[in-house]
Order: sequence, then structure tokens, then C-alpha cells
Amino acid sequence: MNTRSNGRSRGTIGVMRSKLKRFATGVVSFVAVMTVLHFPFSVDGPKIPTELIHDADSFYEAAYTSTEDGADSKYVNTAQKAGHLEDIEPRLRKFVAEHHLQSARALEVGAGSGTLQDVVDDYTGLDIASSAARFFHKPFVHGSATDLPFEDDSFDVVWSIWTLEHVPNPERAFAEMRRVVGNGGRLFLYPAWNNPTWAPKGYPVRPDNTLTATEIVAKYSLLIREADWFKTAHRIPARALRKLASMTGRTQLRYHTMEGNFDTYWMPDSDAINSIDCYEAALWHQTRGDEVTVLGKDAGGVFGGCGPVVVRVVK
Repeated sequence: MNTRSNGRSRGTIGVMRSKLKRFATGVVSFVAVMTVLHFPFSVDGPKIPTELIHDADSFYEAAYTSTEDGADSKYVNTAQKAGHLEDIEPRLRKFVAEHHLQSARALEVGAGSGTLQDVVDDYTGLDIASSAARFFHKPFVHGSATDLPFEDDSFDVVWSIWTLEHVPNPERAFAEMRRVVGNGGRLFLYPAWNNPTWAPKGYPVRPDNTLTATEIVAKYSLLIREADWFKTAHRIPARALRKLASMTGRTQLRYHTMEGNFDTYWMPDSDAINSIDCYEAALWHQTRGDEVTVLGKDAGGVFGGCGPVVVRVVK
């Protein structure tokens, strides 16, 4: 009797172990597939396609030009409302106060409609759209983030907010901002980290009857793709792999590319052309000897969220 009971127990345990093994294998396989599919493989190219430059220049020139009745464009209004909702100016002012930068020489890359030009006294704004100059009562420079028209060490602080996701060859922009800041200077970097690659399609705001069958499937797949557990399944392993890569020396910035929509501005970041993870940006600076003093919402490293990345440049 005991022998039969023990046999049944061992059989039950064996079945449970087999099921657990299959479950664990399934989880590992799922994570591996998600990591490969979502790994940031893209890097800067040797040059920016001429067509992309032309389309982007035309889009942003129009975006910052006032309408026929003198009102601001939808693009400007959307950005200003988002900045207010996200408390961008108060957060930047707090950063300036904490690091005693009120008298610093400051540069804003992607200055847009100039809502942050009075955060410090000595301010210069730069934007790819020359039409944005109408918003500024402080120095404004028309230029590109990937080719800043300033000498080395020209500034004590550079900030860039919701801009780098619109910049082709963003690693070049990182390098340029680092170049124009003096030794010990600060960078306040706050792109739309992990910008959704579906933003150019505008799925959340488009009616189903305007979408193809494939696009409808993609739209409703966002119920899963935007879930925290789904993002975690691929983001943490990818970050861990990038951390291992950083141990061998300077990393090359890796990110996702997308085809920005310069025809229809469906929603914020419909015009974005890349998606960068805050942890990737932090690693890029750390492997160049810089100090990352704030990483994400809780400075949690591989497991952390994404907020402003604050860097102390060490040359």
C-alpha cells in the first residue's frame, strides 16, 4: 500500500516538474523572442538622406509659422499644452536651482516656441526651423542638433526636451551637445524616451474605417504592446545586454528608427523618426567618463523608469 502511494506521489511530482519545466522554457523562449524583435539594432548612418532633410525642414518651417489669421499652429499648441501638463518648466527650474546654474551660459537644443528661454538669464535657443525665431526675445540660432554652430566648451549647461526623437543620427547630436559643454558642465536630456514606433501611423486617434485590415490588427495589438508586462519582457533583457556591452569600452548609441509622418500630424510625435531608451543614453555617457546623476524616475538602472537624464560632463 505504501509502495503504491509513494509511487503515485513520485509520479505526481514528476508530472509537476515536467509542467514547470515546459512553462519555464516557454517563458524563456517568449522573452528571448521579444528581446530579439525589440532590440535596438539601429545606429547612426554615414550621412542623412537628402529627402529626409528636405521633408523635415519643410515640415518644421511650416509648423512654427503662424497661420493666416495669426494663430499658432496645431503643432505649437500641442507642444505647449504637453509642456504645461508635464510641468516641464518647473522641473527645469528645479534642476537649475539644485545645480546653481542661474548664472550659467545655457543652450537649448530644439528650442521650439521658446517657452523655456527665461529659465536662466544667459540663454541661447537653437532650432532647425528658422520660423521659430518669432517666439524669441533672447538669442536664437537657426541650426541643426547634429552640427551645432558653436565652439567647444561654449556653455555651462545644455538642455534638450522632446527633440532628439526627431533628429536623424541622434548619436551625433549627443556628441555635439557634449562637445559644446565645458568640463564639469551639465546636460539635461529629456527626449520622448522609448517613443512608440506606431506614433507616425496615429493608430490611437484614427477611426477604424480609415485603416486597412492589417492596420486594424496593429491598432488593437497595442492593448498588449503597451502593457507594462509586455514592455518589461523585452526592455530589461535588452538593457542587460547593453550593460554587458558597455563593460568592454565606449558604446555606440543604439535605437529604433521609424518613418516620421511629415504629411499628417495625427498625434504628438507623429513626426518622430527614432526611439531611444533612457538607459541606453546613460550608458553612452558613462562609457565616456561622464557622471549620470539622475537616471529615470527612480535612478533604478536596468529596472528603472525613464525621466530626465542629467549628466555631468567629464572631459
